[in-house]
This record gives sequence, structure tokens and C-alpha cells, in this order.
Amino acid sequence: MMEVNRDSPNEKIQGLVLASPQLFDEMEHNAKLEHMIFSFTPKKLNVLRDFSTVMAFLINIIIIQSYEWEPYKESDTQVENNAKLRYDDTFGNADTLIDILGIIQLVTSVLMLIFSFIIRGPLTVKSRWRQFVAENKQDQTEVIDEDELKIYNSIEEMPPSLARKILLLKGPESKWFYPHQKRSFGHKLITIEYYWRSFVFLVEDNAFKYMLFYLVVSVLGMAFTKIFYSLHMIDIVNRFETLKNVIKSITYNANQLILTAILGIIVIYVYSIVGFHYLSETYKSGDGEYLCTNMYQCFLSTLNYGLRSGGGIGDFITAQTYAEENRSSYFFRYLFDVSFFAII
Repeated sequence: MMEVNRDSPNEKIQGLVLASPQLFDEMEHNAKLEHMIFSFTPKKLNVLRDFSTVMAFLINIIIIQSYEWEPYKESDTQVENNAKLRYDDTFGNADTLIDILGIIQLVTSVLMLIFSFIIRGPLTVKSRWRQFVAENKQDQTEVIDEDELKIYNSIEEMPPSLARKILLLKGPESKWFYPHQKRSFGHKLITIEYYWRSFVFLVEDNAFKYMLFYLVVSVLGMAFTKIFYSLHMIDIVNRFETLKNVIKSITYNANQLILTAILGIIVIYVYSIVGFHYLSETYKSGDGEYLCTNMYQCFLSTLNYGLRSGGGIGDFITAQTYAEENRSSYFFRYLFDVSFFAII
């Protein structure tokens, strides 16, 4: 319902009509959930997500307060590079505490995935099957001969090829698959295809992929390094509509932004060619190292310092003197720096 266009009364009505199959599916599914032994509700899923967010913040607060590097140890003959990560005693045994919270976070992530699968899974599969059938009908590469269907009394009597056409063009909710109020596809291959496609539809769902990613991050944090727990903090974007809109404003114009970035890189590449041929001796770091000794290095230096310097590449490379014997080089640098700043 949140995606229904509300720009005008007619569009509201049209959006409601188009969304009616999903609304009926949702009401029917929620009724089934209420009669289960354990009530799986969106409200409980939100409670789990809130709890998981609290765990994520606690883990990262401990990490930011406790992580530090051991200093280098000096010997009589050399300085040994034996720096390693350790925890201070701000939170007592921080490593153990993070492990405990990590286990709680892992269990919570598993429960969130289960809740999401039970609450959203059937609705997602139904919606994607409805969309898939509509696309197949529009494609018209395969059609069903209705006269041929009259020959058979049940799906079991049909050849698998015809049963498959019914699945692809009428969907799993077709009356042919409900001979006795219980769904039956009549053929093992058709049953396998139905469950396989349903699984693919579920995996392709963004909400399911997000919950799976959340669980994978918990596993990586437990098994490898606790730095992975910082990725859980990104969940805050999914909790506030304002932050969602910020992300949408970027992803909505992603193609234009990518093309603009490519154009910028090409222009910088042109400037790096000019810099390599005429200004390579001015590309020097603070300790006097030349950073434009070959074309590849010159391009990377122009891209790096040209974008990060507030005034463009001119803020990084060595300035030219205004002396009379160097006047032409000065004006060349002037055009080079100002045009780079104006264009890039």
C-alpha cells in the first residue's frame, strides 16, 4: 500500500485495484499466522530488530572504547614491529563481553531470518508468481489450447509438458492443481520446478537478502574478526524513512551519477597526460618524491590529489615563479590550474 500512487483520486483508486490481490493474500496469510501455535507477527519481528539494533550499538561502543594497538617494543639492536590488537580494561574483559553479545546477536539474527521467512515468504512467492505468469502471458511464446484441456479430467492424466504450461501460464493457483482442496501438481518434475522457482523468487527478494546479509555479518563477526559487527550499524538506514529517501535519491539517479563520474575520470585523464608531458617535475610530495615518473602514476596522482585538494591539482603541484624568463610557464600553469578547478 505504501507504493500506491496518490497524486490524484483516480490514481488512488487504480492503485488500490491493482494492489487488491496482494491485500487479499496478506489478509489470508495473517489469518493463518494467528492460528499457528506460536504467533509470528510483524510486531514481534520489529521487536527483534529493535533488540538487534541495541546489541549492535553495544558491541560497537565496546569496540570503540576498548580497541588499541600495543606500542612498538625497542630492543638494543633494532625496533621490532610486533604491534598487535588488544583491549584495554574499560569494560573489564572486553573480548569475552563482545563474544557474549555476539552470540546473542547471532541468535537474534537467526530468529529475524526465520520470522521474515514465515511472515513475508509466502506473500513474496505469491506476488512473484503472479508477476511471472503475467510476463509469460504477455510474451506469448507458449500458449494453452483450451480444447486440449477438455480431454483430461485431472492434472495426473495430462502429459508433463501440458501440466508445465498450466503452471507457467495460469500459475500454481490454477484450479487444475486443486482437485480436492489440496494442491497437487500431478508430476514430480512439475512439483520440483514449482518449489525451485519459488525458492528463486524468495532469494531474489530484497528483504530476504537483507536479513540473510545481516545473519552472515553476525557469523563473520563471530568466526573471523569483530570489526564485521560495524556493518550492523548500517541497519539504521532501514529504520528511518528519511534515511531511506536519502539513499533512494542517490540510487534513483545511479546511472546518471555513474556516467558523470566516468566523464570526470576521462577529463582528469586528459589533464594527467598534459601534466605528464609538461609538468611532471612539479608533481612532488612533501618529502621531495616525484609522483609523475610514468603515465600510470601521473594519472593516479592527478586523480587522487586533484579531487581531494580544495583548489584542485594546483594546490598540490609546485607553484611556478612569475619571473620574466619563466613567464610563459607561469601562464601555462595558470590556465592548467584554473581550468582544472573550474571543470572538475
